[in-house]
Amino acid sequence: MAVVHIAVAVIIDAQDRALISLRRKNTHQGGLWEFPGGKVEAGETIRQALYRELHEELNILIQSARPLITLSHDYNDKQVCLHVWNVQQYCCEPGVNLMGNQGAEGQAIKWLDVNKLDPDDFPAADKAIISVLKLPDRYLISGEFSSLEDFKKRLSHAVEQGVRLLQLRLKTSWVKANRQLAQQVVEHGITLACNTAVSLMLNIPDELRLAILDSAILATTILEPAILSEAVSGHISGGIGLHFNSVQLNQLSVGKIQAYRQSRLNPVWLAASCHSQSDLQQAQTLGLDFAVLSPVKKTTSHPLAKPMGWSTFRSLVEQSSIPVYALGGMNEKDIMLAQQAGAQGIAGISFGW
Repeated sequence: MAVVHIAVAVIIDAQDRALISLRRKNTHQGGLWEFPGGKVEAGETIRQALYRELHEELNILIQSARPLITLSHDYNDKQVCLHVWNVQQYCCEPGVNLMGNQGAEGQAIKWLDVNKLDPDDFPAADKAIISVLKLPDRYLISGEFSSLEDFKKRLSHAVEQGVRLLQLRLKTSWVKANRQLAQQVVEHGITLACNTAVSLMLNIPDELRLAILDSAILATTILEPAILSEAVSGHISGGIGLHFNSVQLNQLSVGKIQAYRQSRLNPVWLAASCHSQSDLQQAQTLGLDFAVLSPVKKTTSHPLAKPMGWSTFRSLVEQSSIPVYALGGMNEKDIMLAQQAGAQGIAGISFGW
């Protein structure tokens, strides 16, 4: 089956609202909302198709745009590859009003707050785009700390520096030797996440994760179920998520992931660490929200691990249908390089902990 290449535009206004349009009911995936764009015609580049489609659909002229992510999806009856671009600047032709409720082709359009975009209202292929819009370009991983107070200090510093996605990584051996501190750290992190704009991703031993899901730890915090629900529904932009290491990833099933999503914790994100194409494929099969791919560059923490380099990273990310962060030797200067390679952004310890 031939793959249909589609140029897709993400347009965000100053109020952090995305422009979306309604697919006609007599079309593929009709009746669902989508991000504007259309099929890449023979002989066109992605950029040319994007510029043409937005002029036809919305009567706007793109002035500046950059690639955001490339996503593939199989609908069984149709295979698509979405080339998603972020339209940074544009101008409207005379008489065009994008604040109205109708596009140039008579289709319904509207601006909707990014945090209120509901994946169920969109075609399956567009769902990863929503994750891209909600995820930041930095994914901080916690490093060493000497005490609860030291952990609080480092966490507060990260939040002050604008970190909005944090992975709390606790190794099994450390948790066994520091059980009480481990519980205190998790409690503090959960409380912070459910009362701020920070999403806390728990990368912790299975035993501790199950204790949380069974509410043993949640019960000791100040949180109530209503607060957890409010955090996930978007009234508070942060929340609690789960991050699985590569070993856990390959032991998971679709049923187990569904159970996690339906648990009391109601995780806002589910993610995993990947080191190969098969890992990324497993993450996609399970329906995870995003992945971390490593090592891209040589790291001091894993000096024997062979780095894949940006070229291999790019080729693996191009085959992914979920957002991917680059990990391994990353710093703030690598964000642009990572995004040019198709990544959501960078993940690491050194740039924020």
